[in-house]
Formats: sequence, structure tokens, C-alpha cells
Amino acid sequence: MRIVLLGTGIPQFSLKRLETSLAFVLGDEVVLMDCGYGAMLQMVRAGLQPTAVTHIFFTHHHYDHNADYAHFVLATWRMRRQHRLQVYGPSGTEALSRALFEGAYAMDIRARQALDNPLTLPDIALDPHDLAEGAVVEGQGWRVRAADVEHQPVPHALAYRLEADGRAVVFSGDTRPCEAVIRLARGADLLIHEAFYPVERSKANDYHCPPEDVGRVAAAAGVPRVVLTHLQRESREEQLIADVRRHFAGEVIVGQDLMVLEP
Repeated sequence: MRIVLLGTGIPQFSLKRLETSLAFVLGDEVVLMDCGYGAMLQMVRAGLQPTAVTHIFFTHHHYDHNADYAHFVLATWRMRRQHRLQVYGPSGTEALSRALFEGAYAMDIRARQALDNPLTLPDIALDPHDLAEGAVVEGQGWRVRAADVEHQPVPHALAYRLEADGRAVVFSGDTRPCEAVIRLARGADLLIHEAFYPVERSKANDYHCPPEDVGRVAAAAGVPRVVLTHLQRESREEQLIADVRRHFAGEVIVGQDLMVLEP
């Protein structure tokens, strides 16, 4: 198993950190978690073939986590993707997919089908699914388990635990410090967690996790390593690490775009 951090930033636009997305390379398969702006470009930069993606898992549907979704589906369709793309996420994933591909992009899809272009599959080959707490999705030698997290006022947000090759990795998505992530991460080899400093007079402080609290979560879960992502442009690496280590004695890695991890 390899993990490539495709985007480690937030909606605060930055050329250094694109929006949230990470790829799990599992043999011949690639599993994508979130698909923020730049995800497909970053895959190409990382030497990953977009048409190798078999599954996409969304943590929630803020635009910095799904802005590249339509582009990814349509572009891989045009790149001769030969399998149905399985898409999973919290409630609203199916509705979003219908709105995009049966609504916003329906004319484009029909026009390309009418061209009878040999590079185009008969349809976009997409199966979207809404997931509930505790749902399990299995692939070829891997499995993903979902857990509800706290990202109010988003009505439904998920964290994921992916297990493959005898290893386990947890991705928090966006969340306040919560027991669900601690439970999901117990026994895991690696926790990838957002680290978001409070912003003065911002309601966003109520549904993100400051670095010091990331340390508390990682310590409570007993993981040996934590990787920080969803980082603000002004965050300094030394301060991030110091704040996490107030409560966590394990290894702390500040995520960077295109960083490759092996749990």
C-alpha cells in the first residue's frame, strides 16, 4: 500500500497546497478519498494513471473536497476508462451525482455520445452510493469502513478506515475532535487528520480540529504516527509539530502536496 497526498490545503487558494484529496495505491487499483480542486492534475504529476481509479470516497460535500469530481468522471470516461467507477460518500452523494451528470453535464454527455467517438465509452459508467455509519466497502484485497464525524453545520460527514496488506490507515476528513475518530483509529498504523487553527471570530472554529486537539485524538487512539493535512496557508511546520506533541509522543508528519507515505 502507498498513499499519495494529492492536496493538503483548504479553500484559501494556494499554489503550494491544492484542495483535499489523497490516493491509495493498492496493486493495480487506485482508491481516491475526496476529489478537491486539482486532484486529477496532481495524480498525473505523481505518475498515477487516473483511469486506474476504481473507487472514490467522499468525506463530505464542501466544494474543497469535491470540486474536481465532475471533471474526473468525465475526463476518465474520455480517457477510455474500462470499468464502472464506484463512488461512495455521506447522504447527498447520489443526489449530487444526479445533479451533475443527469443535469448540469447531461447536454455535454449526450453530445459526446452522439459523436460515436471510439475513445468514448457508451456511458459515463458511474455508480454513486450514499453510506451510513459503520458501512463497509470491500475491493480486491482491501476494505473501507465509514464512521460519522462531527462537522456541523454539514448534515453528514464521514471518516474512513482503509485496511490492506495487513495495515490500517484512517482519514478523518473534516471534523471537530470526536470519539468516532478515536474509535476508528484504534489499532491503526497511521492517522491522517486535519489540523486547523482557530480563526478570530469565525464559526468555522466550532467544526474543525486544532493541532493540539489532533494530538489528544492521536494519543487516545494509540496510533504510532499522525499526518497533518487540510492546512492553512500561514501554518508553520515547526508550530504544527510542537502543538501536536503537547499531547502526542509518536511521530508527527506535516503533509505536503505529492508526499508519498507507506504505513
